Amino acid sequence: MAGVGVLLVPPENFAMVEDGLYRSGQPDALNLPFLEKLRLRKIVYLSPEDPSEQLLDFVDEQEVRATTPSVSARAHLLLLLLLRLRLRLLRRLLLRLLLRLLLRLLLFLLLSCSYPCPACRAC
Repeated sequence: MAGVGVLLVPPENFAMVEDGLYRSGQPDALNLPFLEKLRLRKIVYLSPEDPSEQLLDFVDEQEVRATTPSVSARAHLLLLLLLRLRLRLLRRLLLRLLLRLLLRLLLFLLLSCSYPCPACRAC
């Protein structure tokens, strides 16, 4: 498919997750030469839309295994992503609250005396 002088255009939102693992939006015919260069072994298709004929032909020609998780598996993945996001937000919130509490405690300790002294009229 990809020959000399062919423009290699990655799919929308293409990124390397880690060495040998990529993610992207749904590829179209313009992106197939780029995908061919990656020498993919497997595609996990998560779109609710059916794959294009060009993508199905590409998968057959390149002998790439393609799989589509069930709706429940997609929902499970989405739920896991949402939980991770909520955990991150919760951690940030708890960290902010802890820092505020520590700051108030420090101010209290610095501004209050533990014994009466002539310099402090609050004692």
